[in-house]
Amino acid sequence: MQLDARQQLSQARKELQQNIELSDYNSRIQRYLYLLESLRKLYFEQKCYLEAFRLKQEQRLVEQLYGFRAFIGANRLQPQRPIRNQLMPAEEQQEIIAREIAASGRQQDVNRLIERLSRANYKLIVIHGQSGVGKSSIVSAGLVPALKNQALGDRIALPIVVQVYTDWVRELGKSLHKALLEFGSHEREELINLVFQEERIDQGQIKVILEQLRQNSENNLLTIIIFDQLEEFFLEYSNQSQKVVFYEFIRNCLNLPFVKVIFSIRDESLHHLLEIEQFKLEVIENNILDKNIRYPLDNFLLADAHAVIHHLTERAHFYLEPALIDELVRDLAGEMSVVRPIELQVVGAQLQTEQITTLAQYQQHGPKEKLVERFLEKVIKDCGSENEESAWRVLYLLTDEHNNRPLKTHEELAELSGIEAKTLDLILEILEKSGLVFLFSEITDHRYQLVHDYLVGFIRQKQQSSNEAELLLEIEELRKTEQQLRAELREKELKTQLAKATAQQKKLTEKLNQVLQQRLREERIRGLVLALLTVVSGILGTWAFISENNFQLIALSASSEALLSDNSTFDALVTSLPAGKQLQQSLGATAEAQTRVVTALQQAVYSVRERNRFQGHTDWVSSVSFSPDGELIASGSKDNSIKLWHKDGSLFQDLPGHEDGVHSVSFSPDGKIIASAGADNQVKLWQRHDTGKFEAIPAQVLTGHTQPVNSVSFSADGKIIASASWDNTVKLWSRDGKLLKTLTGHTDFVLDVSFSPDGKLIASASRDKTIRLWSRDGELLKTLTQHEKPVTSVSFSPDSQRLASASVDNTVKLWQPNGELINTFEGHSKSVLSVNFSPDSKTLASASDDNTVKLWHLDGTGKVETLKGHGNFVQDAMFSPDGNTLASASADNTIKIWSAQSMPQEIKGHSQAVSGVSFSPVGQTIVTVSWDKSIKLWSRNDRTLLQAIAQAHREPILSVSFSPDGELLATASEDKTVKLWQRQGDKWSTQPYQTLEGHTEQVNSVSFSPDGQLLVSASNDQTVKVWKQDGTLVQTLSGHDGIVWGASFSPDGESIASASEDKTVKLWRRNGRDGWETQSYKTLDEKHHASVNWVTFSPNGKLIASASDDGTVNLWKSNGSFLKTLKGHNGIVNWVTFSPEGNKIASGSDDQTVKLWSQGGNLITTVKGHKQAVYGVSFSPDGEWLASAGEDKTVIVRNLNLDELLANGCQWLADYHQNNPNSPSDRACD
Repeated sequence: MQLDARQQLSQARKELQQNIELSDYNSRIQRYLYLLESLRKLYFEQKCYLEAFRLKQEQRLVEQLYGFRAFIGANRLQPQRPIRNQLMPAEEQQEIIAREIAASGRQQDVNRLIERLSRANYKLIVIHGQSGVGKSSIVSAGLVPALKNQALGDRIALPIVVQVYTDWVRELGKSLHKALLEFGSHEREELINLVFQEERIDQGQIKVILEQLRQNSENNLLTIIIFDQLEEFFLEYSNQSQKVVFYEFIRNCLNLPFVKVIFSIRDESLHHLLEIEQFKLEVIENNILDKNIRYPLDNFLLADAHAVIHHLTERAHFYLEPALIDELVRDLAGEMSVVRPIELQVVGAQLQTEQITTLAQYQQHGPKEKLVERFLEKVIKDCGSENEESAWRVLYLLTDEHNNRPLKTHEELAELSGIEAKTLDLILEILEKSGLVFLFSEITDHRYQLVHDYLVGFIRQKQQSSNEAELLLEIEELRKTEQQLRAELREKELKTQLAKATAQQKKLTEKLNQVLQQRLREERIRGLVLALLTVVSGILGTWAFISENNFQLIALSASSEALLSDNSTFDALVTSLPAGKQLQQSLGATAEAQTRVVTALQQAVYSVRERNRFQGHTDWVSSVSFSPDGELIASGSKDNSIKLWHKDGSLFQDLPGHEDGVHSVSFSPDGKIIASAGADNQVKLWQRHDTGKFEAIPAQVLTGHTQPVNSVSFSADGKIIASASWDNTVKLWSRDGKLLKTLTGHTDFVLDVSFSPDGKLIASASRDKTIRLWSRDGELLKTLTQHEKPVTSVSFSPDSQRLASASVDNTVKLWQPNGELINTFEGHSKSVLSVNFSPDSKTLASASDDNTVKLWHLDGTGKVETLKGHGNFVQDAMFSPDGNTLASASADNTIKIWSAQSMPQEIKGHSQAVSGVSFSPVGQTIVTVSWDKSIKLWSRNDRTLLQAIAQAHREPILSVSFSPDGELLATASEDKTVKLWQRQGDKWSTQPYQTLEGHTEQVNSVSFSPDGQLLVSASNDQTVKVWKQDGTLVQTLSGHDGIVWGASFSPDGESIASASEDKTVKLWRRNGRDGWETQSYKTLDEKHHASVNWVTFSPNGKLIASASDDGTVNLWKSNGSFLKTLKGHNGIVNWVTFSPEGNKIASGSDDQTVKLWSQGGNLITTVKGHKQAVYGVSFSPDGEWLASAGEDKTVIVRNLNLDELLANGCQWLADYHQNNPNSPSDRACD
């Protein structure tokens, strides 16, 4: 029967694997689990406990993998891995954050921790909380998998975790070495030797680690050292001298660039960290428990616990009765009103094991204490009935009288328990694989530790009733006494050695003094030494100043980059301007520092939309309105006030407002009256005085609404005022305050009201999900019901041709005035709270609960822009009368002023992907080619189109190149030809000057030789061809075993490098004046693991760079010897090029980014902007412009001129600086 079961299991495995490969997972899983259980029972009955247990573990693994198991028990959460499937891309098979992390609401904690790590000013984070809140789980299953191989700013994160402290130096070294190998550092450069000896805490080993950390920073890594369960360190080390070594190491780490430290520690051990402050941690202002350093992690609130249980059980289809969930949460919470995550997992696992799904079952088999006890007993039973007592004994030995979880070696457990070796091994494997015990593998012996403090009390309570437990305790105490005596003896020996060393040191000191005194007598020598020391000191001082300057520049740019990644572009610009000014005035800035600062400033200048921010309200800002002349902005707030601002942001006037929050403000068409609506049920009219100020007492108070008034609006002629109220009505008033009419019909709050500019219609929006259209005299004309949730806002276009509405259903809708629906715009992730047209009726602005403003372009392009920067929901957004700016009001208590247009840097004009881009030799013209078969020439400075040559080829164009003298253009196409185009004055011929025919498949690239006399082309026909300008074929170079994607000349014109689908780069040498050797003289292979897409020489010809489908760029010497692999892209790398001065490398990738690298191969920065793959990258001849071509049909032209960027940034912030004088960015603009 056992053999038959094995055969069935083997067949089921094969069938399951086939199902996995076909992505049809469900048809055989239940049968597979059934067979596993059948075989497990057979093994257990035959006392093959270990085999039975291993099958049980496989059952659990499959159940969790396929979502059948809701809870993990005592196991520490681990990152999930997707099902292994050969059809899945490799990047989709990486570790992912455990589902329980997301389900428990800890995902937000992970995101916040990563956000802290991305900021330059966060060098240390202390995660703390009570035992059982999930500190270790959030580290292992949340933070670490989220960080692995991910970019933070422009560095790749390298998380290192230490959880054992008996020899923390060796543990750290091993973890660091393992992480570097997993990252692939052995492929890039030789690792520093991190193989550690067995001695404890050796200073030499610490120096090795610190040196590796320095090397990591040079290799573009951000090393994050995580000391998890740090309370174990303080339990392990009571000797102050041992702790000092650790504290000094932490100080050194915090002083290293691009190294960050995280402590995870229990609340009750936090005070131990204060000892570190004696080591003057200036980088954290010597305040290790500052609230900006600590990150508290709490138990689940009751609502969170409900959500976790619901999510996990629903995913596993293990449905619990709602009444059971309520009772379970109450039971778990007890009197504390919070739930410990570990306890939830253990109790939940036992519920599922016993299939307790109803309240009645729980009351019969509970409460939680009974379930936990049975959870432990279940694991013990897996060891076999004859081994249960021994298993309990082992668990007991892994606790102590202080309710701690001491580490015990296998040897110690064997000695203390007296259990036979084979049985002990069985018990330890089952306890460890069940998740009750951690195993720490060592060279000399294994060490074991109970998984969690939570279980200590249950285990000790179970055993303390037995005499054997008391005997074991006595043995343990005797052992401790023995160890203490040995330690004291060792201490005496050390003191004796210290006395000898001190005496020896004293003798040496005396001898040294004699030598120094003799030298001091020689006056002339002393003078020379002093002079030399002065020179050396000066050099070192200058070097230290330069190093510090570079560090400051990189730190400032890193802060700016972090803000950019957080969409805080305004703050990024404010941060990057001082860095730019410092760079402008600095001496000895490295190429990396220069590039980091300039690119951060460039991205801030060209991505910022926010021009100014008004701060002064003390509660959320509900409404904003421009005066008709655009000179004033009125804002109404929940703080009951109305504020009037100059357009530059200076406060013009405060009005007392309302007795409760102000919901709406609106200028009259003539600008002489402001109407405000409030939560006090009133509308107030504020009259403008001849002085320009508004009267502090309202001219009229319109009373009549019985509930808060949410909106107020003037008719186009200013004679009628409409108000919308929570009393379900719209009221029409004359300008002198007389009630004209009340419009009834809505069945819930009326949230907005708007007049059409032509004066014919009134639109109202309501929480009853409808829009009602009324005639000017109040007659109901039509009711629009297409919104699925409350309608929050309505607005007519200035030309009266369209009506827009916003809704809690997250949409904006566009209507004809007759009520016909034109379009629905989806894009906001939460309720849309306001909508308004631009003055030209071509753009809609919507404000949302998702903290953003969106601009919807109504020109048929479908273009949508998102303005991010508010820290809370945006209540209102309105265009200025000239349409150039936009004001938004937010619950973050601010008003932001935005530019309606971003600074131009994109070139748009192609109808398909842009496959190539190049600067003219003088740098003023940019040429682009596209799959749309056209060539286009553009002005660099203003991006205007100079000339277009349509249908230049019969098929898509793939490459373009200027001749060195700028008189010819060469293009390569899928039509198998290369064409040459000639300049004719200021224009280019629209017919080709020459057509080079000879390739039998599409031509992928074309390049001119440095003297312009030759061209080289690469083709799908696996050949490289060399041509003269007149079209004569000079040579065909064959040798590649696949498509040749690119070929280029060396700067001296004596060599050609070609890149191929066959994963190689080949080097070809000139033979005579016109000929070329038909065999390549060097093949660069074995380093790329996929197709090589482009290859190029450095300007001095000493380096070669190649870009590949394997996501890397490789650097080679010109003789073909390999130098380094540049890792950082998350997709195919299509292009690589050197800057004109040769100190930077730019690469473009399918991951939609351009990355800039130092000549040494360190990633400097990542430039974003494209929405699809980047196909080409080009520097201008002076190196101050960078253009990239993309699949998204655009070319992005980036200005890298520091002086111009500073001028543009300062001009952009002029209004902000006027109201924020002496700010760092203002000083940078002086």
